[in-house]
Amino acid sequence: NLLFSDMLKRNQLFTSLYARGTIYDIGGQVAYMNKGSRLNWGVSLAHIPYRSSTVEFGIDTINVGDQQETVDNLMINRLRIFQDKVSIFSHYPISRNLRIEGGLTASRYSFRIDRINNYFLGNVPVGRNKEELDAPDGYNIFEASLAYVGDGSHFGLTSPLEGYRYRFQAQKMIGRYNFWGALADYRKYYFNKPIGLAFRAMHYGRYGGQSKNMPPYY
Repeated sequence: NLLFSDMLKRNQLFTSLYARGTIYDIGGQVAYMNKGSRLNWGVSLAHIPYRSSTVEFGIDTINVGDQQETVDNLMINRLRIFQDKVSIFSHYPISRNLRIEGGLTASRYSFRIDRINNYFLGNVPVGRNKEELDAPDGYNIFEASLAYVGDGSHFGLTSPLEGYRYRFQAQKMIGRYNFWGALADYRKYYFNKPIGLAFRAMHYGRYGGQSKNMPPYY
């Protein structure tokens, strides 16, 4: 992660790059924010891969040496979801501790499924190959959000130590899925040297439209 800005921090550039596994697992994000006036605004571009795996067992027939053998197949299925996203966002401070936030986002979701076949004859590995499976079609989602944010926290070196933070947000999603989203998030911090305590109450819900058709929210 790298952060660039001018001396007065009126123009800021955030960049991040992360990689693991193969070239398909490389992701990154770049965002620009303008704080030259009371209305802060910015734009963001991102390519984010999400990877998960499942395991299956089966029976297959392959050539082992000069003979065909019936072998056990340990199949590892790797699902990758790619999110390509462009966002426009703004912050408008009402006071030192209160602000309004809004944003517009367009996202493209696409998929890739790879299967790694691991062949065993008894307990002995005798072969391995990789194949690409048919994946679901991609789709687009467009989002508009508006939030009321309060922040009366006092930070230590790594996190808030005292005060409060809260966020009440409404969002509208259209495109492949059409529904409303609602977020209520309240956090309270107490510090009595050397002990710090943090409490949080949060609700996030999807309502109406196709909210029940989306994958679960974790």
